[in-house]
Formats: sequence, structure tokens, C-alpha cells
Amino acid sequence: MFVQGWLSDRWRKRAPVLFFNACLCATGLCLMCWTDVPGVQYFGTICVTAGASANIPAVMVYQANNIRRPWKRAFCSASLISFGGTGGIAGSLIFRAQDAPEYVPGIIACLVYVHVPAECALISKLMSLQCQRNDHPRDQHPDLLLPCAESPRGAWDNGVGEVA
Repeated sequence: MFVQGWLSDRWRKRAPVLFFNACLCATGLCLMCWTDVPGVQYFGTICVTAGASANIPAVMVYQANNIRRPWKRAFCSASLISFGGTGGIAGSLIFRAQDAPEYVPGIIACLVYVHVPAECALISKLMSLQCQRNDHPRDQHPDLLLPCAESPRGAWDNGVGEVA
């Protein structure tokens, strides 16, 4: 987690860390659930824990760097933390006792939801590229309903995970 934070600060890019953590979690889930060797299963558990734990500060920094106004940033941080708290409730409902010992529906749900931060980062990057390509004032493109229109320059994110 600390190495990833240092690297993302040094490279000034947050999305590759989110992609790496999503892949690490997915690989760990597959190793943990669909192998029979206990050592490999323990390694999968370590991969899942490392990827999920490192994604929390990475997602918080990513959203804080890409939201300009302080009240919006505070609202998004609170929303992000509250949605993270609902993961425990969802986990108790997804991993049911009748699915033991494989818990296939729960594992599939985790595999689907582990990629949500990476997909959000990808969508944000694509919107950023579109804003940089259409670097025009709002009055020339009234139908452009992207967050990039809030910035004086018309660019919401300079592509490195920092506010332009």
C-alpha cells in the first residue's frame, strides 16, 4: 500500500494503481477459490487482502484529486466511505450458509465488484481525454454535459490524476 502510494505520487498517475489492485484481487479470488493446494489458497488470500486494502486510499486520493469544489469533495468522500461500509452488509447477504463450502455466488459477486473502481477510473480517463480533445469554452458546446465544463480552461483532469 505504501509503495503503491509512493509510486502513484511519483508518477502522478492513480489509475494504473487501481487497475493493478483490481487484477490482484481477481487473481487472488481465483487462486483462493478454485485451487485445492492450501499454500496457493493462502497466497490468494494475501493477494485479495493486499489489493482490497490498498484500493481504499487509492480510490480516496483519486476522487479527491479530481473534484474541484471543497463541498463536492467532502460529499464525495462521505459517500465513498458510506458505500464502503455497505460492503460488509452486502457480504453478509451474498455469502449464504446454503452455498457452503464453495460459496460460488459470493465469489462471482466479488469478482464482478472488484473491478468497479478500475472501471470508474477508466470512465474518468476517457472523459478526461474527451475534454482535452474538446478544449473549447462551454458556450461553443452547450450540449457537452461533462464535468470538464466547470473548469475555466475546459479541462477537468490533466490526465495524470490531478486537477488541472
